Amino acid sequence: MGIIRIEDMEFYAFHGHLKEEQIVGNKFLIDLEIKTDLEPAGNSDKLEDATDYSMACRIVKLEMEKK
Repeated sequence: MGIIRIEDMEFYAFHGHLKEEQIVGNKFLIDLEIKTDLEPAGNSDKLEDATDYSMACRIVKLEMEKK
């Protein structure tokens, strides 16, 4: 088992409890940690066996775009 860490993904989003936060927005920094089996890619050295962490980044981006 291995860990992929992506730190300080920056988003400007409109989240928050207060109405003003939802209107004005704010900068958010997101850290993501993915626990995954890295052995297949390490053994084969093939890209298709690697974890696609760009998909995880797209999922975080989609979530941050929600109001």
